[in-house]
Amino acid sequence: MMNVNFRKLLFLLTPSFLRKSRLLKPLLNAFAIPFQKEKKENDNFFNEINYSLQITPQVCYLTRLLNDKCDPDMRRIYITEPEVISPFYFIANEDYGMYYFDDDEYFSNRNNYIYDFIVNVPEDVEASDIYISALLDKYKLISKIYQIIRI
Repeated sequence: MMNVNFRKLLFLLTPSFLRKSRLLKPLLNAFAIPFQKEKKENDNFFNEINYSLQITPQVCYLTRLLNDKCDPDMRRIYITEPEVISPFYFIANEDYGMYYFDDDEYFSNRNNYIYDFIVNVPEDVEASDIYISALLDKYKLISKIYQIIRI
């Protein structure tokens, strides 16, 4: 962002014959205070928007987001993949009237996860699960399902 000195700007905008007055300089400083406060708020807003635009649904950025917002000092929150569940499929063979469970290779290339990722949060992190869920829901892909585990 641009660095603007409002005190100097207001001083330069006053006519030159009024600049020598002792009373005018404190008055111009008082006029500059609201402008400086507004610029600081604008800079903070710009930095927040810039930060939120940097976060993507990738695991490394979600981990960074959670650690920045919930555990900035120790940065212990991490994301892992769940264990693969190898399911048995209930298949109906209508030709023979038989029903059986099968571990068929036709189904084996499917994603057998209940959750797409697991967020591991230490017990002593004070952020609530609702807050963590809100952060994740804002940035994750819609089709992804997650679970928050306190470790």
